[in-house]
Amino acid sequence: MIPYILLSFAGGVALGFSICRDLVRQELKTKTLRIGKRLYRVVHETGVQK
Repeated sequence: MIPYILLSFAGGVALGFSICRDLVRQELKTKTLRIGKRLYRVVHETGVQK
C-alpha cells in the first residue's frame, strides 16, 4: 500500500513541477518580449541609429 502512495505522490510532484516549469518559461518569454518592445519603441522614438 505504501509504495502506491509514494508513486502517486512522486507522479504528482513531477507533474506539478513540469507545469510550473512551463509557466515560468512562458513568463520569461513574455517578459523578454515586453522588454524588447520597450527598447524598440525607445530606440525609434529617440531616433538612435545602430
